[in-house]
Amino acid sequence: MPSPKTTPLPNNDPNRIELSNGVVLKIKAGSRNAISYAGRNAQKDHPQPEIPMVFIKDQERSEPNADDPDYIQAFNIWQIEISARIMDVLYAQAVIVETIPDGVGGPDSIEFKDFLELAMGEQLRASEMGRLVQWLRYWAIPDGDRLDLQRRLLQLAGVPLEDLKEVETTFPDNTGGKPDNGSADKQSG
Repeated sequence: MPSPKTTPLPNNDPNRIELSNGVVLKIKAGSRNAISYAGRNAQKDHPQPEIPMVFIKDQERSEPNADDPDYIQAFNIWQIEISARIMDVLYAQAVIVETIPDGVGGPDSIEFKDFLELAMGEQLRASEMGRLVQWLRYWAIPDGDRLDLQRRLLQLAGVPLEDLKEVETTFPDNTGGKPDNGSADKQSG
């Protein structure tokens, strides 16, 4: 069920939503194949960090240390890079902008271009699709609407609901968690 911020519009189309800033989007199914390739290519560009080893003096041996703060930070950044690439594919394939209210500024607006250059250190992309993806990523989707929109796009792409909980920890707006080191609280039953 959609959150109050990204509610379906009165025409009862659950895939036509108004964000809290008044931007109206039509969302559709994206390609699971494209999502898979985007994730795989992102992992080639950003390999998963290796768990550092720590020497345990009492036991006179080295063990993986998934609690290392630098590793946790690197792992969280890695997750964000992968999920950002996947979301860019969905923004490009599965989002149609229907309405941009006054005061928001569209993908070709001077306000967005200036913001992109000053705050993000990026140039406005030459292609229409590239500008749209930048605009959606950095400007158009309020933080409070982002997680719900991402969830809905993944559902439309056919990502099973049970997988969404795991995927959601990687969304850029989510704080994420500690990486799974394979020893998830086995003693507490």
